[in-house]
Amino acid sequence: MVWACNEDGKREDAKENDRDEVCKKNTARETKKAMREADNRKCASERRRMEVIKGGRKEGEGGILLNWPGHRLETDGDDDDACGGNITEQRLIKSPVNNNQHNSRVRCNWLITAPVGKRVTLRFTSLKIEQHMSCNYDYIEPYDDKTTSEKKRMGRYCGDLDSDPPTIHSTGRYLSLLFVTDGSSQGEGFLASVMFTTVCGGITNVSQQSQTLRYPASGKYATFLDCAWTLVAPLGQIVQLQITSLDIASCFNMSTASCDCDYLEVLN
Repeated sequence: MVWACNEDGKREDAKENDRDEVCKKNTARETKKAMREADNRKCASERRRMEVIKGGRKEGEGGILLNWPGHRLETDGDDDDACGGNITEQRLIKSPVNNNQHNSRVRCNWLITAPVGKRVTLRFTSLKIEQHMSCNYDYIEPYDDKTTSEKKRMGRYCGDLDSDPPTIHSTGRYLSLLFVTDGSSQGEGFLASVMFTTVCGGITNVSQQSQTLRYPASGKYATFLDCAWTLVAPLGQIVQLQITSLDIASCFNMSTASCDCDYLEVLN
């Protein structure tokens, strides 16, 4: 209890949080303790009414997020876990979460724009959202465009895909990502890396008995590449691939027996 002194030097109750009335004859320890307890009660009361989270690198950027029971209001920002926004740099992007679960009843839309001459590569490292056969409840949809036009949709993802997370490539500079959740079951959400990669790869029709594929044509290859070539043989024939030269950065992980840095992978 906060207390004060009357004219006779005896203690009497004072109004809570009234620092000026704290008895001057208290010891320094008693006075500081009384003030600290009053401040703690006031702060706790303020936190119960409203929680304000401010983000961004500097004032005026990042926006704010206001939370109180039953409501959610968000502003555009460039935080990793902001719900939507414009992305023009290589970075991580993740679903907005609360208590280690993604938020319910959200519709987040990110527009990712790569520099001229680059394309967007979105590599998921974790994806755990509500499972459904048709992904009707919680889902992620990438679009090969700056808008979420149905004809530009590249797929719909849901469920636990941590064992085989998808990697998505745009054909041009733009990729839109839509994350939608309902009000029922919640998962851990997703985490993905946004990379701007050199346009490479494509479909090669193997029309001759012997052809050569060389990349790059000269010099060293660029960083953050993710190239995929599809070799198509004529009907009734197969493709036989012989690697005659291979010079890539070595980063072999002995514990997992895998290449963690640069690698060439051949799939049938």
